[in-house]
Amino acid sequence: LPFYFFVSAIVCFIGGGYLFSIRLVSFIAYLLTAGLISYYAGKKGDPYPWFAGLIFLLIPLSVFYSQIGLIEPLLTLLITAAVVFFDLSFERKSVGLALLSGLALGLALITKYTALPILGLLVIIFLSKSVVINRRKNLAKAIQLDLLSGLTCLLALAIFFSVFLFFRLKDPFLFNYQTRVIFGLEGGLGIAVFPFTRNLLPDWFNLQNLIYWFGWPFLILGFFGFRQLFARRQLIIFLAFSLLFYSVLAKAPFYIRYFYVLLPFFALFVYWGLITFLRKVPTLPLKILIIAIFTLSYLPLSYRAYQSARHDLLEQATRSAGLPDKEFPGFVFSNYWPNILGHIAGSEKTSWLATNQREVSAYYSAAEADSFTLLKKYGGVVFLENLYSKEIANPPARAEAVERLRISRQPEAVVFDESPNFPYYPEEVKNSVEIYLIKKGDSL
Repeated sequence: LPFYFFVSAIVCFIGGGYLFSIRLVSFIAYLLTAGLISYYAGKKGDPYPWFAGLIFLLIPLSVFYSQIGLIEPLLTLLITAAVVFFDLSFERKSVGLALLSGLALGLALITKYTALPILGLLVIIFLSKSVVINRRKNLAKAIQLDLLSGLTCLLALAIFFSVFLFFRLKDPFLFNYQTRVIFGLEGGLGIAVFPFTRNLLPDWFNLQNLIYWFGWPFLILGFFGFRQLFARRQLIIFLAFSLLFYSVLAKAPFYIRYFYVLLPFFALFVYWGLITFLRKVPTLPLKILIIAIFTLSYLPLSYRAYQSARHDLLEQATRSAGLPDKEFPGFVFSNYWPNILGHIAGSEKTSWLATNQREVSAYYSAAEADSFTLLKKYGGVVFLENLYSKEIANPPARAEAVERLRISRQPEAVVFDESPNFPYYPEEVKNSVEIYLIKKGDSL
């Protein structure tokens, strides 16, 4: 769906390249989400509300994913805004906040299509809260709350359906396919309505991974903060978090970035757990000291995540191969994402290394043959990445091509990367890229 790319295109138009633009949008969304969390804590009357946003900024997963130009930070900002403004609109009986919530919800729906069932369920639950619970107590109050939830729902759906109808009319086949994927009706991908038919708690959901991704102090405080949801009667926050957490469990295949949408809620839980503890601390200087120690102890984890997001392995590899070069006549092939590599290498003739023409044409539509035929005819460079490419679903045509190249010849160079690979691999795991320089007419 278009909103993320629309915002990125505006940034790109103002100034900056493609990768810079999408990374800037993600980073700004990361900062705004922190501000929104602090705003919400302040409106709830909690002490040190700025610290709630700081916790979000320190979470290693939020540090990492805010740097690499993914759609999740913008989606998370919009979902958080929708939930926060909706909660406050109920509390303050504010039409303006309800409209802000509807606007954020509508923009979230046109940011990532796979968020539709989650947000759709949120709207239903919010409406149910207004119509069912409050109507039993006070008819006038129920009508007012129905108006607030109705405004939120109508504005969100108006924004969404304008885009929904456009895509439905433009390409019905692709639209229907994406819908099937979302609801887990296409090859086991998407959201399973009942995830426990696979495994209620997948293999990745274990204490070792959670400590690596979040750090044990945040996990402990988050647990105690989550319990505060019930003492504080934060029903909307509880429902929003529960539905989003359910969607993470139900997603297949699972990617760690899916956790990002939960991080604002997790930051609030950690914050509530911390302020509950601080209320028992007798003096202000001691409270400040505890906050300072807590923050400083997390900086190494946050910095590790920052370093992991600053990889330049592909840039090093392309420079070693003499790219970008406007006079370079050959092709660039890889087992890693060609759109990223093509941008770095400055070549439009970039695609998957594959033994059939269809895979090659996925990123270079003018390709008239498989990778090996094109390399023999025109020459080129092949980059084989040795770590993250293993996580990409590789059809036989791509897997066979990698094996065939490695059997037929040795790489001209291998570039190594010593940076950490958080959150995917432990500290000791390092990455490398093999570079194969193919001359026109070479036998492969």
